[in-house]
Amino acid sequence: LRTSLAAALPAANLALLRALADLFHHIWLNAHVNKMPTEALVKLLAPNLLPFDTVQEYQATNAVATLVVEQCPAVFDEREGIAAQLAVRSLAPVRKLFG
Repeated sequence: LRTSLAAALPAANLALLRALADLFHHIWLNAHVNKMPTEALVKLLAPNLLPFDTVQEYQATNAVATLVVEQCPAVFDEREGIAAQLAVRSLAPVRKLFG
């Protein structure tokens, strides 16, 4: 999932997705206080960020959203995954300027 996301999304979209995933993960970690369990977060996240047309797509979308909410650190691994690839892609224009 990490590699396919990094390859499919422009750097800005990827950064936004990471920020939203971090936010939803933080909310999920505090579900005991804010009363927002995974199911409630997925109902907010899935239809708005991952559109679907069929029941099968809805189920798949919910599964992906659940994975992102609950496993955000694993999905966006800082050492080897999306964040590292995003940093390299984001710095490319700067490297061109300064050689």
